[in-house]
Amino acid sequence: MGQPIIFLKTGSFSHVNENVRAILAREFPEHPLRVIDVIDDVLKRRPAAYLQALADVLRIYPRHIFRQRRKPADFILRTPAAFRAIRRWAAEHIAPATAFTLQTQSLFDASRAGVPHFVYTDQACLANRRYPLPVDPELLDPRWLAVEKTVYESARVTFTTSTFAGRSLVEDYGLDPARTECVLSGTNVRQAANPVARPFRGVVLFVGVDWPRKGGPDLVAAFARVAEAHPQARLRIVGCTPPVAHPRIETLGRLSLEETAAQFLEADIFCLPSYHEPSAVALVEAQLYGLPVVTTKVGGSPDRLVDGETGHLVAAGDIAALAAALDRLLGDPARCRAMGEAGRRFASAHFSWEAVGQRLAARIRTSLACR
Repeated sequence: MGQPIIFLKTGSFSHVNENVRAILAREFPEHPLRVIDVIDDVLKRRPAAYLQALADVLRIYPRHIFRQRRKPADFILRTPAAFRAIRRWAAEHIAPATAFTLQTQSLFDASRAGVPHFVYTDQACLANRRYPLPVDPELLDPRWLAVEKTVYESARVTFTTSTFAGRSLVEDYGLDPARTECVLSGTNVRQAANPVARPFRGVVLFVGVDWPRKGGPDLVAAFARVAEAHPQARLRIVGCTPPVAHPRIETLGRLSLEETAAQFLEADIFCLPSYHEPSAVALVEAQLYGLPVVTTKVGGSPDRLVDGETGHLVAAGDIAALAAALDRLLGDPARCRAMGEAGRRFASAHFSWEAVGQRLAARIRTSLACR
């Protein structure tokens, strides 16, 4: 067997970590793979460091903890104490003979001097300033920003899930563009769905938990503008239950994966007019179900469709443009189907974990060959 690879992560990361682990095992079978969860395997085994990190959470993020009633554990990695503890662990426990290390997310730095290190992340902290929303000042605390930059400086390459995140690394953190690469991300839909052909019914689907951040109120306002011209149209809201009063808007709340999949199969159009969207996985999943998508020009969303071919991009907050895009699709079922088929081909080609893994592994091999 070759030198070991160490994969460092925390939790599931919306199933990303399971897929990255599979990529490393598949693409580098000659290397034994070791997986470390930096909270369970590092911080929780160092009680003093863990308690210090919790104290940092209370000092740095008090409004989130006391007013928004967030769990301190949600912020424990966004602290200098946790950051230092993980760096010490890496220096002590990652052997110099390790082939390379790779971590997901940029909430810690698990690099070790002399060992090639790679990062795969969906967003950097300063990228929040690029969204059309006010930035929570606690998330830009200088104590965190002072250590976060070293995550990218320590990595040979930082892989991103979007060109948006990569642009932030270069322009906001001063990272060399040659040390970033957008490899996109996969989805939790294991294979492209094949919806049964059925008559066009004008069902617009929204899937999201954070109603304001996902632009839900804008969608309701836009739907109300087009509803009279399209009396067959319906809007279904999955993931939350906002107080919406409209005879053709149905709120379904949180559903199981199987129930959500059934909603994709019954829909004709998918709409997610977000204000903040690092990776926009739902857009890709909708296209795999053969739906045209309508979304906003924020974050990672523009990477995840072909404007005018697989869906429509509008400016965040532009309700008139959002209504116009929905009006065009609701009034042209043939175009809806054509865009949906184009979207299925686009998403299948670029957003499978197999394709992401090939891009990521190719760049790692190139970087290792240059050491």
